[in-house]
Amino acid sequence: MKRQLFIVISFIFILLLSPITWAAPNQSISKPLLHIIVVSHGPDLSPFWRVVKQGLFDAAKLVNVKLTYLNPPQGKHEKMLKLLDHAISARPDGLILSIPNYERVKKAILIARAARIPIISMNSGLQASQRLGLLAHVGIDEYNAGLK
Repeated sequence: MKRQLFIVISFIFILLLSPITWAAPNQSISKPLLHIIVVSHGPDLSPFWRVVKQGLFDAAKLVNVKLTYLNPPQGKHEKMLKLLDHAISARPDGLILSIPNYERVKKAILIARAARIPIISMNSGLQASQRLGLLAHVGIDEYNAGLK
């Protein structure tokens, strides 16, 4: 049941992060429906990642989801791996992550999948997402984007 709820809420996140203006309901629900952890490789000073982070928190608030956002402040991939391990050990209801380097994150993702944590990739990692059988990828095909 939580897996289906995670999928539905993830697609709501996708819709809410699209360039459409949404009106927030004026009601407050006390207990969050899910706990989703986001792990990105984006550094704190990146304007792009600041917008992504704010959009995720805005969407979480609208759909009553507890969101934890983890990232290495300076974008160091080694630190991202430690954060990813920490996120998996927290056993969230769902995991959203960027995959800047398939080989470096593959083991952690396989551990999360074995723990039956639903995973969606974002921004980078379309091919890795497909190879690892993740639920979905929100982003572009980096290879084809580089050709154009």
